[in-house]
Amino acid sequence: MLRSASVFVTYSKFLVAIVAAACIFESCSSGSGLSASQNETNFTAEANFFNPQMDIHHLSDDSSSIILTIQPQELLYSRADKNLPFLAEISFHYEIKHKDSPANMILDSATVRFTDERYSASNRFVQFAHIIALPKGEWSVTASVIDLKRGLKSIKSYESNKSDILNADDFNFSIQGSPI
Repeated sequence: MLRSASVFVTYSKFLVAIVAAACIFESCSSGSGLSASQNETNFTAEANFFNPQMDIHHLSDDSSSIILTIQPQELLYSRADKNLPFLAEISFHYEIKHKDSPANMILDSATVRFTDERYSASNRFVQFAHIIALPKGEWSVTASVIDLKRGLKSIKSYESNKSDILNADDFNFSIQGSPI
């Protein structure tokens, strides 16, 4: 009877070791336990911190201005030397297509890189304006803004209607400062 009890204990220990090893191997093979969509959600939630705003302001019948506004706390500022200002580096790319045109017909596109320098912390927003030739019509604008130092990217699409009838794109108001 004693011998069978010791065999049972040995067998139980062996069984517990196998179950523990299986659990360890299972946790190693499944990675972090997050699915790919959960990883994307986590990344997207962080990327939502970078939320530049873009407006289109019609200047005349044949020209408009794309105005980009970024809150400085959304950018990464760094400096090479303590006597130099803090710099943020931004890349702005846009594509303008007629609203009813095929996907590959681009009226205008450009990529513009610019920097913003700060000597000290400031809540003054970063604003950049780019004048474009834009005739009357209904336009689709896709813009991407990249904080080059942080590597965050924001892509947005906008619709703009340029006609003889006044609309929101014909006016430019700024709450935090003077318009460009």
